Amino acid sequence: MDEGFQIEMVPSATRAGIRCVEQVVDAVLLDVTEDVVEVSNTARLLQRVSKHTKIVVLCESSQDVPPTLAAFENVQRVVSDVSPNDFVRIMRTTVRVARLSRERHERIDTLKSLATQVHDEQNVTGDMEKLLSVLQEHSPRTPFPKLKLPEISTLTEVLARSLDPLTASRAAVDFVERCLPGAMIVSWLVGSDSRTGLAACAGNGGSNAILSARLLSDVETLQLPRVLSADRACVVDDVRQFVGGNDFQSFAQRWAMLAPCRANGECFAAILIVGPVGSMPAQAEAGLGDVCQALATQLAFDARIHRRICGAWPSDSCEDEPDLFG
Repeated sequence: MDEGFQIEMVPSATRAGIRCVEQVVDAVLLDVTEDVVEVSNTARLLQRVSKHTKIVVLCESSQDVPPTLAAFENVQRVVSDVSPNDFVRIMRTTVRVARLSRERHERIDTLKSLATQVHDEQNVTGDMEKLLSVLQEHSPRTPFPKLKLPEISTLTEVLARSLDPLTASRAAVDFVERCLPGAMIVSWLVGSDSRTGLAACAGNGGSNAILSARLLSDVETLQLPRVLSADRACVVDDVRQFVGGNDFQSFAQRWAMLAPCRANGECFAAILIVGPVGSMPAQAEAGLGDVCQALATQLAFDARIHRRICGAWPSDSCEDEPDLFG
């Protein structure tokens, strides 16, 4: 298949479970109309020996899935009359989510291994030097990493699982950070009267945390209102062009983009990317636009839910219920 996917058909659910033990499998499609006990046993096996493998259950209706099978976290229901295009989209997203989960687990294991390798109670400086050398061996970086645009559907899937604006903002920031190693990514939420509040920050902010915080404060004060009113992204070759002055030399030659996140004629957030030193990747601006659109769409949905419950989107913060968007 496209995007490097491979399909293998097996005669039974039990055989599918065995194949997941024999090799790495991202997703398994099971027909719930077959032996329910066999399907449940396969799901239990995968939970134990291949926990990152996602199980897609094909059923006549969502109620057809037995409770013993629905209890597993990695099981997703798909009705049999789903359109071919929707089915392909579901399977692609399922595979990507499985790969992201496996990648995260592998990174955690690598960090644990590195911590063990560099542990030296007698020589703290030696620890740091050894850690840097080991990290360089394990994680070689190209000067200008490319944004992985096809994975935007994975971000949309993640955003759809939360009604919390802060969680959605963090998910968007984490997604961009993974696509652009070496960059610093920041998101602000926008409330009534264009009031803004910092929602999430991740990535490479440099060695001076205080200086990074000052940079973000100046960008929020000097540039964010202009970008929100202009309703279009602003791109610069050097992030210092956003703030002026000579106080941010450590950020010299780091390109930057600041873009609003709008949906249904309303601005809900803004995202800042401060890239690594060098040229901006060709796909970066288009990629940020896709991320902003995905985040804005989810926040617009959150706002509709909130307005139905409370009658209005938060306007003034109060002591009992802080305004996450202002």
